Amino acid sequence: MGKLQIHISNFRAIEDAQIALNGITVLTGLNATGKSTISRMMYYAGHYAIHYQELIDDRLNSRLEEITLYLLQYLDLLPDEERMLFIFRGYRRFSNKPFDEEDAYLMIDTLQKHYESGAQVKSLDRERLGKVLGKQIKNRQTFFNGLEELRTIIEGAYEFYRKLLKDRPPIYLRDKLNELFNTSKETLMRSISVREGTEEIVGPSRKDIGVFTTFDRVFYIDSPMIANFSGEFPSGVLDQNWEELIQFFYDGEVRSLSEPEQRVADLLAKITKGQVVLPSKNQDGVMRTRKIYFTESSGGSYAIKEVATGIKSFALIESLLQKGLLTERTLLIIDEPEAHLHPQWTVKYARIITTLHRELGVKFLIATHSPRLVQSLSLLASEEEEIAKSLLFYMSEPTETTPVRYRFRELTEEEGIEPIFSCFNTAYDVMNQYIAEE
Repeated sequence: MGKLQIHISNFRAIEDAQIALNGITVLTGLNATGKSTISRMMYYAGHYAIHYQELIDDRLNSRLEEITLYLLQYLDLLPDEERMLFIFRGYRRFSNKPFDEEDAYLMIDTLQKHYESGAQVKSLDRERLGKVLGKQIKNRQTFFNGLEELRTIIEGAYEFYRKLLKDRPPIYLRDKLNELFNTSKETLMRSISVREGTEEIVGPSRKDIGVFTTFDRVFYIDSPMIANFSGEFPSGVLDQNWEELIQFFYDGEVRSLSEPEQRVADLLAKITKGQVVLPSKNQDGVMRTRKIYFTESSGGSYAIKEVATGIKSFALIESLLQKGLLTERTLLIIDEPEAHLHPQWTVKYARIITTLHRELGVKFLIATHSPRLVQSLSLLASEEEEIAKSLLFYMSEPTETTPVRYRFRELTEEEGIEPIFSCFNTAYDVMNQYIAEE
């Protein structure tokens, strides 16, 4: 399989952007030219291609929502042992967890046995079932017929669900992207194509969503403030990329680092003068702590939300490292990492990026406005031939259209990074103009 690349055309501020992602890829340019759009689009396309099931889980949950609520009303009919098992697995009154197929059948069997043993089918029972089926349940026999109909509906819903898992139609990714980017169904999927070599994985010419071979994990860090949220934060409130990271950080699983991972961890500890301590379980599976701490080399320990934002930036990287989630199969997308970093730490952040790529093979997509980060990456790459080969810079340039749109152009080896500095320097020209007008 060939190189990974994303191509976006005629979408929002972007007229054309064809970006390769096989090492360290850096996007630069003025604000509102499409850098974050490229980053977010690559994250969501990658995430939902890997986790396609999440897209259709929503459809299944919606289809079974009324049936789930109906069955939950009868949990108390289960024997104590079975009821506690169901509660332990997340089935509770007024919860949003849909019944697994076999569990739903078990609940229907329980209902049938309850009433077959002589329990009266009350008007409330008939009314509840009739509401779910959308018809009137007149008597005891039609109530039992309705329970069988309920079983048939569940069977059909899961049969269709398994077919979607197999066929992976793109309509559900299209709908999710339309929702996330608040755009029309007619334009978005014609505007994006993600390829590995000549094979389109996501795009208008493919009838299904393909499977990536160049990576099987993609993470998107757009703010170090992710670290401020606990593992108990309600699902569905935060952005998908935040929820995904928080879930990993708080899952309690610990592991030993490999030698290359330990070298990166040592470098992080040297920079921040401390290390992250993630929630973990003891040998009996009991959580030692449910909080993330930053422990200083001098001995002080603080909840992660209380430490400096710059430390949080490095802490997110270290947390992924501790979980074993930074490998040659990882695409890590970071938006403006310099925003919360001291200039000196911006240079050190560049060192972490190149070290992770060299030691662990992590692929990066970085969007930045920082001349210091750009220059640091360029200088570090010049010290190592392999890093230099994998470092690509793309810069947005305005078109002559009205309204103005932007093309992203890969800078050539002959150009180096000088065009980027010319772009950044326009900010100083504007500042000088403002000062002159005072």
